[in-house]
Amino acid sequence: MKINDSYFVNLDAYNTGRIDGKMPSDSSKKQGEIPPLRTDEVNLSPMASELRELRSSIDLIPDIREDRVQKIKSLIEEGSYHVDSKKLAGRILMDPLGV
Repeated sequence: MKINDSYFVNLDAYNTGRIDGKMPSDSSKKQGEIPPLRTDEVNLSPMASELRELRSSIDLIPDIREDRVQKIKSLIEEGSYHVDSKKLAGRILMDPLGV
């Protein structure tokens, strides 16, 4: 479907509020005065705002818990770190993706 022959669209009309090169009719505005550009606005719901705050709190938590890593490292070096193979196998079977 062919709408028009022009491949270029003048978006200035949308940015200045002009339609077909004419100013919107408003008797309170001075002749030739360009109205201010409209701005987009985003309003978040209270739940979205709360989720954003929770996400920023979660981002503050480190991915690696250094205290646990050091504890397990020291247990391994001492030779006292043991893994219960049946418990490990059960967890692997319950959650095959490891999530």
